[in-house]
Amino acid sequence: MCPTLERPYREARIGQVIAFRASAAFPAASSGLTRQLSATAGDLVRSISSVLEDLVLCAIEKRTAAEFTAKRDEVFPKYFEAMHALSSLASIVVPVHVLERMSNEFFSETEADCRDHALASFGAEIRDQLVFTVWTLRKTSDLCRQITALPLPDDLKSADEELARGYSQTAVWSRFHLDCLLKAMELRRPIYPEVSELVIDGLRAAVNAYTWARRGLDLRSPEIEGDSIPVEWDSEDRALLDEATYDLTSDA
Repeated sequence: MCPTLERPYREARIGQVIAFRASAAFPAASSGLTRQLSATAGDLVRSISSVLEDLVLCAIEKRTAAEFTAKRDEVFPKYFEAMHALSSLASIVVPVHVLERMSNEFFSETEADCRDHALASFGAEIRDQLVFTVWTLRKTSDLCRQITALPLPDDLKSADEELARGYSQTAVWSRFHLDCLLKAMELRRPIYPEVSELVIDGLRAAVNAYTWARRGLDLRSPEIEGDSIPVEWDSEDRALLDEATYDLTSDA
């Protein structure tokens, strides 16, 4: 699981940019964003995206589990901070409706890419996990939009900060591994067998991110019925959700 990252935390804004592509060129839906920003803001977005892309490229070139783990431990804290920098910038310069449209376009396009190309690139196991992860992040992003629209009583802010930290770390951890596969698929690079197991495990953190976000929404409005995770998962994914929920309840 992802390492614990100590940093001041104010609000779970990372959900606003979890659907950005980490690419220096800012392709696909994100290209529409840069046209709506000032030249300075667009340059900042492209610069941060370039940093994210470089960090991912450093990781996917590794051939063994030991090499990948060492490089991931080195670059992930930087990736985490870059994602938060992007989320902070986006919250200032990008209109909410633009972020929502980009998010929907990203998930739709990424799901289509995974269905069309992931099988040939990685095989059935990684393809299935990719599709599932993108679906889970879509549902999690929907929860984040509901969270940001609801007020939070002052006496619950401390509890919310704990949930936000857990969500942020697991969401970005999952997104890092998703970016590894999306970039490898884009460049037609192989993911070596030892590395693929670690990447698949990293993708599964999306389940934990959903659980943290679900708890954040319940904290604000327990009566809201959010989208639930489907019961037709295989036994391993079901066990992962049960374990995540149990761990969070124990910690609380």
